[in-house]
Amino acid sequence: MSTGPSGHVARSANGPHFKIRGVTREVTWGGTSFRTFLRTVDGVRINSVYNPAAAERVTGKDISRPPSHGLVFVIAHGFTGNADRPHVRRIARAFARHGAVVTFSFRGHGASGGRSTLGDREVLDLAAAVSWARELGHTRVATVGFSMGGSVVLRHAALGGE
Repeated sequence: MSTGPSGHVARSANGPHFKIRGVTREVTWGGTSFRTFLRTVDGVRINSVYNPAAAERVTGKDISRPPSHGLVFVIAHGFTGNADRPHVRRIARAFARHGAVVTFSFRGHGASGGRSTLGDREVLDLAAAVSWARELGHTRVATVGFSMGGSVVLRHAALGGE
């Protein structure tokens, strides 16, 4: 058993990366996605990825400027998952056919800081991702989760999340 953060695994190369105003931009999923670290209200750094590719196809607008409205899916992975795991990326690609997508790694998972609390404080991670989606200009936010992420999505909604 490892003493490191849960879900911390070796990563494969994800494609070229370059910096734009403090946000890493990478070419993935046949389009462009933006990667950054969000800060939760309790100070944990959360690795997050925004994929506006579907928004570009629907609106015909330049994806370097997020849409001022439209649907975004915020996807919450399961325990030991993270935003870079292949199954999470496949799910994100499926949702990207219908709207923009935000994926993130819960605390203690992937490149995110902190330690996992098995769903207790992870609701703060989801809240940070939802807030980021709203800051990007999305007026309709749908949270989707599976396994531990599903329970966090339900708790977020029950606690009066956006």
